[in-house]
Amino acid sequence: MITPGWKFITAIPDGEPFYLDGINIWDFKWQNTNETIEVKDPLYQQDFVLDIYKINAVGKDIVFAAGEFSNCIWGIYQKN
Repeated sequence: MITPGWKFITAIPDGEPFYLDGINIWDFKWQNTNETIEVKDPLYQQDFVLDIYKINAVGKDIVFAAGEFSNCIWGIYQKN
């Protein structure tokens, strides 16, 4: 089952600069919220369970789900 209310943002190589709300997610410590979502990789249609993370930067929380789709390739999702 795919968790409703979340949308695919991108798939990126590990460490490649990627910005959410103007913040490069690799520049900050990801805080695991101990929550997960279920998604389907949009390219290969494989099912994944991704952890939900929070970054606190510039006085705001940025929440996203992330996980490795393949070796060093990360899928990133955000709430709709």
